[in-house]
Amino acid sequence: MSSLLVAFTKYYTIVRRNTISVSLPYGNPIPPMPLETKKFGPSEIFTERSSPRSNAAWEALAGPNHENPGFVYVPNWEELKLLPGGVIHGEMMYGISIFHQLHCLGAIRYTFWQLMENQA
Repeated sequence: MSSLLVAFTKYYTIVRRNTISVSLPYGNPIPPMPLETKKFGPSEIFTERSSPRSNAAWEALAGPNHENPGFVYVPNWEELKLLPGGVIHGEMMYGISIFHQLHCLGAIRYTFWQLMENQA
C-alpha cells in the first residue's frame, strides 16, 4: 500500500487555468474561481507506520471530521434539477467523493499496519 501511495503522489502535478467556466444543461452550482498550479511529491508521513503523528496527518488530509463530515449545501438544488441528496440538519446536502475515498484509504492503511504488527 505504501508503494502504491508513493507512486500516485510522486511528482503528480495538477495544472489549473485562470478560471473555470462550465456550461451545464442544468446550471452550474459552482461559481467561477481562480485556479493555480500545485506540484505534489512524496511525503514520508503518509507512508510511515501508524503513530499519533502519522494518524494525525491522515486525519488532517481527509479534511472534514465528525463535526463537518464532507458535505456541501446546495440551496437551489431543485432549480438546478439535481436529484435529492441527503438531509442533514434540515438542509439538502451532497457528499464530496474525495473525502469518502480518503476516509476509506485511511481505514485500509490503519488495518494494513495492524495486520503487519500482528494486532488484528
